[in-house]
Amino acid sequence: TAGSPWSSSHLAQRLEPSISSLESSKESSRCSTPVLDTDRLRDKMKRQIESGDRWFSLEFFPPRTASGAVNLISR
Repeated sequence: TAGSPWSSSHLAQRLEPSISSLESSKESSRCSTPVLDTDRLRDKMKRQIESGDRWFSLEFFPPRTASGAVNLISR
């Protein structure tokens, strides 16, 4: 209903100041544009190996089931 606190017009009126302040804060806190990384992964790995520094690669596959999540967390 129009008088309801959950009506779209009522919500829009309540959210409007928040949205405008969010937009202005986004503008002032944006990070710089990322630079395009044209190096291939294998080239990066080769340089890292040649540097002699220690490094590792990690892949994470999230659990697909609730029991899988419990198993992961319990370790």
